This record gives sequence, structure tokens and C-alpha cells, in this order.
Amino acid sequence: MLILLGNLPPLVDETAVHKLFDYAKFIESVLLIDVGHPANVVAVVKIQSSQTVANVIAAKVNHRRLEGRKVQAFTSLFFN
Repeated sequence: MLILLGNLPPLVDETAVHKLFDYAKFIESVLLIDVGHPANVVAVVKIQSSQTVANVIAAKVNHRRLEGRKVQAFTSLFFN
């Protein structure tokens, strides 16, 4: 399953993304994307879980703060 994170700060790294998650053990990989708008980085986080568990994890991460920004988290419905 994929969880997409938006509104990340420009200098975010994979370690900071891992710290947003209470259960980082589910994370398989993190892809950081800053193409097109480097001040607003997006992360694609691949986790090993069902859609239901991914929805719960995304809800817990949603609106957490990272370097003064409110992170937006949601699950992907099409690319898993």
C-alpha cells in the first residue's frame, strides 16, 4: 500500500519521514519528490499492510507537524 505525504518542508529527509510514523516497522521504502515545486516536497511511503491498516496509519500521520508545517497524509486508491 502507498501513503502519500504532502506539504513537507524543502530539506526533509527519509529519517524525518520515518519519525512521523508511530509504526515505522511497516515502512518498506520512502520516495521524496520535489520536482516542480521544491518548497513543497511530497513523499510516497510504501508500507506492507492492508488498505484498512494503511487508512488508519494515514489518519494518525495526517495533520502532524514537521518543521512548522502541517503534514497532509492520505492513502492511494489506485497505485498499490
